[in-house]
Amino acid sequence: MATSPETSRAAGQVREASGRITGSSAHRAIRGFWDRHEAPQRAGERVVRRWHRRSFLVGAVLVLGPAVQLAWSSLA
Repeated sequence: MATSPETSRAAGQVREASGRITGSSAHRAIRGFWDRHEAPQRAGERVVRRWHRRSFLVGAVLVLGPAVQLAWSSLA
């Protein structure tokens, strides 16, 4: 059974024109997570998708910011 492009995207795989699957395992994991959580929004709710993307990025900054500060202060 062949996998459809949608199935590949849902699995977080990026397929080049040559047919080769690209992306690191971390990238595929994030892409798969993103696709699973964003796929239901794709029926025209673009504003909602943008809001989710922003909140995801804000959350990442809030989590990574203190970690970077701690690492930086430990180097000094």
